[in-house]
Amino acid sequence: MGIDVSPSRGIIQQDIELILRYDNPYKNNVTYEINIHTENSTIPLSFVESVEYMRNYGKYISDFVVLKFKISLGAYSKVIYTQRDNLMCSIKKIFKDKVDSNFTTMYKMVILKDGGSMESDQTIKKLTADELDKAGMVTVEAQLYLREVEGFRSSFIDGIYKNVILKDVIIGLLAQAKNNIQVDGLPLEYNIDVYEPNNTQQYENLIIPTGITLDNLPNYLQGTDYGVYNGDIGMYIQPYNKKTTVFVYPLFNTERFNKETGYKLTFINPNTAMYDVVENNWYIDGNNIKIICNSQVKIIDNGVRSYINSGDGIVSISASNLFEQNYEITDDGILLDKDSTLEGSKIVDRRDKISKTRYIGPQSNMYKYRSELLNTSMATYQITWNFSAPDYLYPGMPVEYVYEENGVIIRLPGILQCVYSLYQKVKGTQTSVVIIKVLSYNVYISQPSS
Repeated sequence: MGIDVSPSRGIIQQDIELILRYDNPYKNNVTYEINIHTENSTIPLSFVESVEYMRNYGKYISDFVVLKFKISLGAYSKVIYTQRDNLMCSIKKIFKDKVDSNFTTMYKMVILKDGGSMESDQTIKKLTADELDKAGMVTVEAQLYLREVEGFRSSFIDGIYKNVILKDVIIGLLAQAKNNIQVDGLPLEYNIDVYEPNNTQQYENLIIPTGITLDNLPNYLQGTDYGVYNGDIGMYIQPYNKKTTVFVYPLFNTERFNKETGYKLTFINPNTAMYDVVENNWYIDGNNIKIICNSQVKIIDNGVRSYINSGDGIVSISASNLFEQNYEITDDGILLDKDSTLEGSKIVDRRDKISKTRYIGPQSNMYKYRSELLNTSMATYQITWNFSAPDYLYPGMPVEYVYEENGVIIRLPGILQCVYSLYQKVKGTQTSVVIIKVLSYNVYISQPSS
């Protein structure tokens, strides 16, 4: 799927009017029910200030969650602090009038900040919990992470797998881990979602050497002799659709949006600030979540500069085809059959007919180099989504950025990259900053007119 350019005919305004008529159930209706769990007790948190979720689908394996709350000094010092090396935290999100959305996620918990009072004030250790409760509250910041992350990072895998395709190996090892890995004495429970690889080759012997951890499995397969996707690779563990799910997916993909049967995401830029504070700013149209953009969209688009500097194409000798004897030995030496041994990829044909194609030598894994090439053709967009519902978003989610220019609608396809969400109890809302990568319009306009 390339960039789509079509006559406007008021289509954007029709979508905006449809969205505005939809009553957003998430506006000022979000509450979090949070409990801290020790080995012997459960402590409900009545004074939650904020919960921050940072999801970077290209860099990390799971959520970075920061919880900020106030609690009585007695409960903190005598219960939480004394068991700080073995804390759990449960979060249940409650959306008014949407009972089916309620879902509880259990996290491991690490204290980040507590004002340092437990380290410096010896008096606290001498007083009872009741006496300390009368002294007031303490503000605490804690990091939360899924227990599956600990299991993935500590699980080593290796082996020789015969007559297999990559998708089966990835799914098989992830499924095997559910039975083999235990955290806190309990097996892991999660769904597995692996997007169909571009590499469908069957390998007689697929080798995973000793020392590879489960969380690094996709990167190993993508970056060594195999290659999984033409658009790089990510693996992420996230609560989704009421179940912890392990996703494996391409980071860059311009073809997935039109093929997607699950939820996909459309950002509509109305080119005006008049909708910035509108509460009814998104709507689910079938499987397409349509969102009116805040006017403060930030764009980083180095498309033309990137492919001028790094090249707009690559060419290689296929190592596997060489082994299939696509050559002839003569008295003058070895003659290669170029049609059978050369392969390459190209971003775009420029108007000025100038092309910078890099020769990268014999390669068994072209997927890695195609990924680097595709990344140079992508632009990064940062979009603020007020009164948001970020739990609909998932790793590898296909996106489309839509706007109107000079009477035509331009649709830029791409993939979700990052989500930062902030819940503030005083407002009862979630505000999200969403980062997407879409096909660069600067690259597109360098193509010859059709």
